[in-house]
Amino acid sequence: MKQTDLFVDHDAVSPVIGVILMVAVTVILAAVIGTFVLALSDEGETPAPQAKFTFNEDGDDITLTHDGGDPLSRDNIKVIAGNGTSVAGCSEGTGWGDTEITAGNSCTAEFTDSGTLRIIWDFEDDSSSETIAKFDYDHS
Repeated sequence: MKQTDLFVDHDAVSPVIGVILMVAVTVILAAVIGTFVLALSDEGETPAPQAKFTFNEDGDDITLTHDGGDPLSRDNIKVIAGNGTSVAGCSEGTGWGDTEITAGNSCTAEFTDSGTLRIIWDFEDDSSSETIAKFDYDHS
């Protein structure tokens, strides 16, 4: 045995390396879990467009007018009457004119009941829908 070996403690190296490896494993696990959690929060669907509508009554007719905000694809719009039925002439893209509903576009339909008229945006993947505007009317 050499004389220099008497003053060197090789046993202390193993616990230090073990602690360093444990810290490295913990940091890597935290990074992987953090990335996974953040990726889940980003997978949400895009929000519905923001648009303002005005509603004008003339007898039994109600005219819905896009008054500003985001343009809307008319294929994604449904107009639902108070009784829950789709309003002919204003839903699924008919009655609005262009393929895109922009400020100034309008649609008129006749209502002989009462309830809440809702303009609904259907998301592209048909996963859900969101009410963009609503209007209470009473034509009974």
